[in-house]
Amino acid sequence: MLKTAAPGITHKSDVDGVRVGLADEDAVRIAYDDISGRLGPEVTVAAQVPPGIEMALGVIVDPTFGPLVLVGAGGVLVEVLHDRALALPPIDATGAHRIIGRLAVRPILDGVRGAEPSDVDALADAIARLSVLATDLGDVIAALDVNPVIVGPKVYSLHAPEVECIGKGKPHKHLMSSAARSRWPPPTRALRVASL
Repeated sequence: MLKTAAPGITHKSDVDGVRVGLADEDAVRIAYDDISGRLGPEVTVAAQVPPGIEMALGVIVDPTFGPLVLVGAGGVLVEVLHDRALALPPIDATGAHRIIGRLAVRPILDGVRGAEPSDVDALADAIARLSVLATDLGDVIAALDVNPVIVGPKVYSLHAPEVECIGKGKPHKHLMSSAARSRWPPPTRALRVASL
Protein backbone atom coordinates (compact mmCIF):
# COMPACT_ATOMS: atom_id res chain seq x y z
CA MET A 1 0.00 0.00 0.00
CA LEU A 2 1.20 3.50 -0.81
CA LYS A 3 -0.43 6.65 0.49
CA THR A 4 0.34 10.31 0.60
CA ALA A 5 1.96 11.70 3.72
CA ALA A 6 1.71 15.28 2.54
CA PRO A 7 1.10 17.72 5.39
CA GLY A 8 -2.44 19.01 5.75
CA ILE A 9 -4.19 16.07 4.07
CA THR A 10 -6.48 14.51 6.65
CA HIS A 11 -8.52 12.22 4.42
CA LYS A 12 -6.09 10.64 1.99
CA SER A 13 -8.74 8.70 0.07
CA ASP A 14 -10.71 11.93 -0.58
CA VAL A 15 -7.80 13.30 -2.64
CA ASP A 16 -7.08 9.98 -4.40
CA GLY A 17 -3.94 9.63 -2.30
CA VAL A 18 -4.05 5.89 -1.57
CA ARG A 19 -3.03 2.96 -3.76
CA VAL A 20 -3.58 -0.65 -2.73
CA GLY A 21 -2.90 -4.02 -4.34
CA LEU A 22 0.58 -3.05 -5.54
CA ALA A 23 1.99 -6.41 -6.57
CA ASP A 24 5.49 -5.49 -7.73
CA GLU A 25 8.12 -2.78 -7.91
CA ASP A 26 6.76 -1.35 -11.17
CA ALA A 27 3.29 -0.95 -9.67
CA VAL A 28 4.76 0.88 -6.66
CA ARG A 29 6.80 3.15 -8.96
CA ILE A 30 3.75 4.01 -11.11
CA ALA A 31 1.64 4.71 -8.00
CA TYR A 32 4.38 6.87 -6.51
CA ASP A 33 4.81 8.87 -9.72
CA ASP A 34 1.07 9.57 -9.80
CA ILE A 35 0.66 10.47 -6.10
CA SER A 36 3.87 12.48 -5.82
CA GLY A 37 3.09 14.36 -9.05
CA ARG A 38 -0.26 15.51 -7.69
CA LEU A 39 0.24 15.70 -3.92
CA GLY A 40 3.96 15.97 -3.27
CA PRO A 41 6.82 13.54 -2.67
CA GLU A 42 5.97 12.56 0.93
CA VAL A 43 4.43 9.07 1.02
CA THR A 44 4.04 6.16 3.41
CA VAL A 45 4.69 2.63 2.16
CA ALA A 46 3.12 -0.16 4.20
CA ALA A 47 2.18 -3.79 3.83
CA GLN A 48 -1.39 -4.34 2.73
CA VAL A 49 -3.30 -5.71 5.70
CA PRO A 50 -6.05 -8.28 5.33
CA PRO A 51 -9.60 -6.91 5.39
CA GLY A 52 -11.33 -6.48 8.71
CA ILE A 53 -13.45 -4.13 10.78
CA GLU A 54 -12.02 -0.61 11.00
CA MET A 55 -11.91 0.74 14.53
CA ALA A 56 -10.40 3.90 15.98
CA LEU A 57 -8.47 4.15 19.23
CA GLY A 58 -7.20 7.34 20.72
CA VAL A 59 -6.29 9.45 23.67
CA ILE A 60 -7.49 12.98 24.29
CA VAL A 61 -6.50 15.11 27.23
CA ASP A 62 -9.42 16.91 28.83
CA PRO A 63 -8.56 19.96 30.94
CA THR A 64 -10.83 18.74 33.75
CA PHE A 65 -10.51 14.95 33.65
CA GLY A 66 -7.02 14.56 32.21
CA PRO A 67 -6.28 11.81 29.69
CA LEU A 68 -9.26 9.90 28.31
CA VAL A 69 -9.21 6.79 26.12
CA LEU A 70 -11.41 6.89 23.02
CA VAL A 71 -12.73 3.77 21.26
CA GLY A 72 -15.04 3.82 18.27
CA ALA A 73 -15.87 2.89 14.72
CA GLY A 74 -12.89 3.87 12.61
CA GLY A 75 -11.66 4.54 9.12
CA VAL A 76 -14.10 6.48 6.98
CA LEU A 77 -16.90 5.61 9.44
CA VAL A 78 -15.43 7.63 12.31
CA GLU A 79 -17.03 10.87 11.14
CA VAL A 80 -20.16 9.30 9.67
CA LEU A 81 -21.37 7.09 12.51
CA HIS A 82 -20.08 9.11 15.48
CA ASP A 83 -19.99 5.76 17.27
CA ARG A 84 -17.49 6.19 20.08
CA ALA A 85 -17.03 5.84 23.80
CA LEU A 86 -14.67 7.53 26.26
CA ALA A 87 -13.21 6.11 29.46
CA LEU A 88 -10.85 7.21 32.20
CA PRO A 89 -7.61 5.22 32.26
CA PRO A 90 -6.27 2.90 33.43
CA ILE A 91 -8.56 0.28 31.93
CA ASP A 92 -8.07 -3.47 32.22
CA ALA A 93 -9.22 -6.02 29.63
CA THR A 94 -12.60 -6.44 31.36
CA GLY A 95 -13.20 -2.69 31.29
CA ALA A 96 -12.12 -2.58 27.65
CA HIS A 97 -14.68 -5.27 26.79
CA ARG A 98 -17.37 -3.16 28.51
CA ILE A 99 -16.38 -0.13 26.42
CA ILE A 100 -16.47 -2.17 23.20
CA GLY A 101 -19.91 -3.48 24.25
CA ARG A 102 -21.29 0.08 24.35
CA LEU A 103 -20.55 0.65 20.66
CA ALA A 104 -23.16 0.28 17.91
CA VAL A 105 -20.51 -1.44 15.78
CA ARG A 106 -20.05 -4.20 18.43
CA PRO A 107 -22.30 -6.82 16.74
CA ILE A 108 -20.30 -6.49 13.53
CA LEU A 109 -17.19 -7.62 15.41
CA ASP A 110 -18.94 -10.95 16.08
CA GLY A 111 -19.12 -11.62 12.33
CA VAL A 112 -22.13 -11.03 10.14
CA ARG A 113 -23.37 -12.66 6.93
CA GLY A 114 -20.77 -15.41 7.01
CA ALA A 115 -17.80 -13.27 8.05
CA GLU A 116 -15.52 -14.73 10.70
CA PRO A 117 -15.71 -13.17 14.17
CA SER A 118 -13.05 -10.57 14.91
CA ASP A 119 -10.46 -10.98 17.63
CA VAL A 120 -12.22 -8.81 20.22
CA ASP A 121 -9.81 -10.00 22.92
CA ALA A 122 -6.90 -8.52 20.93
CA LEU A 123 -8.82 -5.26 20.56
CA ALA A 124 -9.54 -5.17 24.30
CA ASP A 125 -5.86 -5.84 25.00
CA ALA A 126 -4.87 -2.96 22.69
CA ILE A 127 -7.31 -0.66 24.51
CA ALA A 128 -5.94 -1.70 27.90
CA ARG A 129 -2.36 -1.11 26.73
CA LEU A 130 -3.30 2.24 25.23
CA SER A 131 -4.83 3.23 28.56
CA VAL A 132 -1.47 2.60 30.26
CA LEU A 133 0.20 4.82 27.65
CA ALA A 134 -2.47 7.49 28.27
CA THR A 135 -1.78 7.37 31.99
CA ASP A 136 2.00 7.46 31.57
CA LEU A 137 2.13 10.16 28.88
CA GLY A 138 -0.96 12.23 29.68
CA ASP A 139 1.19 15.17 30.71
CA VAL A 140 3.23 15.02 27.47
CA ILE A 141 0.63 14.47 24.75
CA ALA A 142 -2.45 16.47 23.79
CA ALA A 143 -3.92 13.75 21.57
CA LEU A 144 -3.11 10.36 20.08
CA ASP A 145 -5.04 8.92 17.13
CA VAL A 146 -4.73 5.31 15.96
CA ASN A 147 -7.08 5.10 13.00
CA PRO A 148 -7.82 2.73 11.51
CA VAL A 149 -7.11 -0.26 13.69
CA ILE A 150 -8.04 -3.20 11.48
CA VAL A 151 -9.61 -5.90 13.64
CA GLY A 152 -9.98 -9.26 11.99
CA PRO A 153 -10.23 -12.96 12.76
CA LYS A 154 -7.91 -14.52 15.29
CA VAL A 155 -5.74 -15.70 12.40
CA TYR A 156 -4.25 -12.23 11.94
CA SER A 157 -5.61 -10.26 14.90
CA LEU A 158 -5.26 -6.50 14.45
CA HIS A 159 -3.18 -3.99 12.51
CA ALA A 160 -2.75 -0.25 12.91
CA PRO A 161 -1.13 1.20 9.82
CA GLU A 162 -0.87 4.78 11.07
CA VAL A 163 -0.59 6.58 14.39
CA GLU A 164 -0.69 10.33 14.90
CA CYS A 165 0.48 11.91 18.12
CA ILE A 166 0.08 15.60 18.89
CA GLY A 167 2.43 16.71 21.64
CA LYS A 168 2.18 19.46 24.19
CA GLY A 169 5.09 21.74 23.33
CA LYS A 170 8.28 19.77 22.70
CA PRO A 171 7.28 16.09 22.33
CA HIS A 172 8.72 13.26 24.35
CA LYS A 173 11.74 11.78 22.57
CA HIS A 174 10.16 8.31 22.49
CA LEU A 175 7.23 9.62 20.43
CA MET A 176 9.50 10.80 17.63
CA SER A 177 11.52 9.05 14.96
CA SER A 178 15.21 9.97 14.80
CA ALA A 179 14.51 11.88 11.57
CA ALA A 180 11.73 13.88 13.26
CA ARG A 181 13.97 14.63 16.27
CA SER A 182 16.63 16.05 13.92
CA ARG A 183 14.06 18.44 12.37
CA TRP A 184 12.53 19.73 15.63
CA PRO A 185 10.59 21.97 15.77
CA PRO A 186 8.42 20.88 12.84
CA PRO A 187 5.98 23.27 11.11
CA THR A 188 3.11 21.59 13.00
CA ARG A 189 3.15 19.60 16.20
CA ALA A 190 1.71 16.49 14.56
CA LEU A 191 4.08 13.53 14.44
CA ARG A 192 3.37 10.51 12.29
CA VAL A 193 4.59 6.98 12.85
CA ALA A 194 4.25 4.49 10.00
CA SER A 195 3.32 1.42 12.07
CA LEU A 196 3.00 0.09 15.59
